[in-house]
This record gives sequence, C-alpha cells and structure tokens, in this order.
Amino acid sequence: MVIATFGSSTGWVGKTVRYDDGRFILEGFGEIDVSAVADYDRQGHLIWAYAGLREWVYETAGLPAPAGPAAVAAATEQATPTVAQTGVTEPSDPQAASEAVPAAPQAPSTTPEVVPEAAGQSATPEEPSPPTTAPAEPPLGAPPPAARGRGGWFVLGGVVALAAIVGLVVAGGRIRDGLGVAFTLLAVAALVTVVLAATRWAPLSCGFSGAAPRTLLVASGVAAAVCFALAAALWWMPHFQVVAPSDTRITLDGQPEIKLLVVNRGLFGGTFTGAYAVDGLEQDAFAFPLGGGDARELTLSLPADTERGPVTLTLGGASVEARAVLPPTFAVAPLEIDPSPAKVGDDVVLTTTVENTGDLAGTFDGVLRVGGEELLTQPVDIRAGSSVDVSYEFAADAAGKYRLALGDATAPFVIVQPVRLKNGYVIKRSLKGGRAAVTLVNKAGADAVAVFTRSGDKRKAVLAVYVRAGKKARITGIPDGTYVFWNCIGSGFNWTMRGFYDTLEFKRWVDPLKFKTTQTTKRWTTYWSDARYNYSQGHRQTTTHWTNWTITMAAGESKYTKAVEAGGFPGL
Repeated sequence: MVIATFGSSTGWVGKTVRYDDGRFILEGFGEIDVSAVADYDRQGHLIWAYAGLREWVYETAGLPAPAGPAAVAAATEQATPTVAQTGVTEPSDPQAASEAVPAAPQAPSTTPEVVPEAAGQSATPEEPSPPTTAPAEPPLGAPPPAARGRGGWFVLGGVVALAAIVGLVVAGGRIRDGLGVAFTLLAVAALVTVVLAATRWAPLSCGFSGAAPRTLLVASGVAAAVCFALAAALWWMPHFQVVAPSDTRITLDGQPEIKLLVVNRGLFGGTFTGAYAVDGLEQDAFAFPLGGGDARELTLSLPADTERGPVTLTLGGASVEARAVLPPTFAVAPLEIDPSPAKVGDDVVLTTTVENTGDLAGTFDGVLRVGGEELLTQPVDIRAGSSVDVSYEFAADAAGKYRLALGDATAPFVIVQPVRLKNGYVIKRSLKGGRAAVTLVNKAGADAVAVFTRSGDKRKAVLAVYVRAGKKARITGIPDGTYVFWNCIGSGFNWTMRGFYDTLEFKRWVDPLKFKTTQTTKRWTTYWSDARYNYSQGHRQTTTHWTNWTITMAAGESKYTKAVEAGGFPGL
C-alpha cells in the first residue's frame, strides 16, 4: 500500500513509500526503516496518501508527531484508517481505499494564498519562524539516512580474509606468492565492484554507510589499481626460490654434492643469476633463463677438503644450512669359525659383529668370500653407530687351506680329509747313511706319530714315523748324532694339517738319544813250519759297533717324558 509520495522539494520527486507485510519500501531502493520515513517528513519532503498516516508512522517510530498540518494528497473527508502500533487497518470505505492513490505535488504558487481573517487576527498570514538548522535534503542518488548500513564493510573484510586464505592455499603456504594471489583475487573483486557502482549503486551505497555512487566508483577503481600493482609485484613478475631437499646431509664420499631446485614462482619468465658459495667462499656462478612456473635442478659440489660438520651453502640470495657427514662405514669384528679346522662334510658356522661407524644408515653387502670368490651373500641394514651380529652357515666340501674374507676382516680356514696311514709309514725323513736303527713300540692306545729332531734345532723334524696303536716299527739308517725324541697321539691324521685332527697329547722325551758308531781292530800272528822252513803270518780284524734304540710310547707322562703345548711341538 502506498502511504506517501516525495514532493518537489527533493530530487526524488514522484518516488513512493509503500508499506507491505510490516516493511517500509522506498521505490527504486528497497526496504527502509520507519525512522527514515519520519525523517523525510520532518524535512518536508513527503505528501501523505491518507490523513492519519503521518501520526501512525510517528507512533510506530516511537516519536512524537510534529505540530502543523501534514500534506495530504486526498480530501480530508476521506476515510481515515485505524492505525495501531503493530500494523495498519484498511479504510472502512472500499471505494475510498481503492481511489487513494498518491497525487503529484502541485508546483508552489507564486500568488500568496488568501485566507479569511479570523476575528481579532491580521489579514496577512504570519510567516513561520525559520528553523534553527535547515533540514538536510538528501542528495541525488543517496539512500535515506536511516538506511545507511555497515554490512558492506563486513562483507569486504570477509572477502579479504577469504582471498588471503585461498592465496596461501594455492601458493602452498608461501607468504609472498600467497599475498600475490590474494591481491589478484581482490583486484578482480574490486573490478566487479566498479561495474556494480556504475550500474547498481543503490545496494552498494546501503552497505557502505550511504556512500555516494561517485565515491564508490572512485574507491573501487583505486583499490583495483593498487591490488593489481601489488599482485604484479608480488606474484606476476619473475621471482626465484631456491628449494633445498628435506635431507640436507651431504655425504663425504668420492664426490660430495647436493641437489638444489631453482623455481621461478612468477607468472612471467626471467633470468636467474646467482653465485654459489660454501661457508662464504665462492665456488661457482650461475645464469640461466626460467619460464614462469618452471624449475631447474642444480647439482652443487663441496670442496675436496670439506670436513665433517655443518656447512652453509649460499646460492643467489638463498642460504641453505647443510651438514657434511661420513658415509656408512662398516667395521667387521674378528671372524669366529666353528669348527676350525673342519673335516670334509662338516657344517661350518661363521659368526661376527658388523658395526656402522659412519653418520648415515646403510646396507652392509654381507658378501662372504673364500679365496676371493663369493661364497655367500647376506645384506643387512645397519643404523649409524649401531652394531649387528651376523652368521653364515656352509658345508666343508673340499680339503685344503683357505682364507675367508667378510668386509675388512679375514681369517684362515682349514678343511681336512682324515686318513689312517699304514704302520711304519715315514711321514718325513731328511737323514740317511747311518748304521743305527730305532724300534718304535706304540702302547698308547691310539695311533702315534714319532718325531726326531736334532738337539741343535728342536723345531725342525728330521724324521717322522706313523705308528698304529698296538704296533711297532723299526727304522734303520740312523746316522750318528744326538737327537731329541717327540711323539703325539690322536686320531684323524690328515695331510692338510700334517698331523692329527684330534690330538690327545704332545710329549717330549727328557733325555736325548745318542747314536754312535765305533770300530775296534785286533792284530795277531800265526806261525807254522815244514821240513825245510818256518812260517809266520800277521792278522788284523776290525769290528764296527753302533747303538740301536727301542722306544716304547705310552699314554700319560712318566719320568722319561713331559707334556708340551701344540705350539711347542715341531712341525712336520
């Protein structure tokens, strides 16, 4: 329902104020507050559609009705609606209500209106005293004072916050690029505001405290220009970022180096230039073009004399705190082999401990080699500064002497093939030409090896004889001399060890054996005669004497023997 019309005292002449569903609506603008309607009336801009509407509006606004008649578009005898604080009752006369349309205000007459003089009054109307302050006329295109809200500022703040969040997300958390994206979004939003300020100023003016269209247009344009300039400076123009890997440790191996990524974060291409330095000492210089959003990986080497510890790398204006570290280095403890020596067919177990003495975790190759050839491989991962126990199992399949190697550790290894020699078998002999003989009797309960060394060199065997248990053997041709006698008893004699695999005891005879050959000569003369002559004949007889020995070997010590260690027994 139309309740009032703007008169000719304002640029809004002819615009109407309606009341629908409890709301006051200004034509061409939208909903306004009831106090704004009262404000327009106080300024003398409204022509009321019905008598009594003015009082109802002031009552609804909670304001006292001003003195003086209201400008009414219809006759005074027109039906007056019943007005309450909470609403409006339509006029009782339907015809009158249907005819109540706002009338355009009449142009003010230049001829003064003649009013009959009342009794005791002057015929000339009394001029009203001017108000102390002139009523403010709303400017052309401005919203009503009470409708000037601040909602637009809250929307603007939300747009700025949203643009900042979107910018940081799009830029992956990089502040500069995030601000550049945000200013780009704000520049676009400002351009949209420019268009709205030029075409639909009314809603914007309401949201920004009743700002005039020209003010909105200029402010939006300036904001768009500033945001575009900041976006270009922060994001569009080429700017470079040096990206270091997450792990900045540099291994001091044969070629210590680190890979850095140079990224052009701008939208336009450019040339990256920068010097590379290590702890302030320049090493190299780079200059290369990069398109917008492109990246290039650089491999930077450390000087050969770089020591373990922190290093500062600079590339262009970027600084990277790195650390020079030792590569994985593995130290292998002495190898433990069981059994050692081993017999052909034995299952052999090798155990040891491997320690990583470097600064980085690594994989020990675990290659076990025999005589330089790979036997087994068991890789194992070891953390820096940690140790791991490792073991290898393999079969002894061929007799011989070998050298096992695991990492930097080596150990000799022997595989034997036991044999039982025939009784009296001469294992070693380096003497000959004598007349003497020795008889060896074995009562030790196990096979024995009898060994002779000269008294002047007790470590070198000159005669070694194998004597089976319960047997005896006679060795002739022993030259004169003084000999030391040794014997050992055991089982599993083998040529690899040139001895018993399982030796029960090693012994040395206390007294040396002396072999000596002597000769004696006997002279005599025999006589005889015949009939004619007497005869005589001289005789000489030489007898040779030598010493033979018989040695009985038995288990345990006696007054003739003493036990010795394996290392003190002469080698064969």
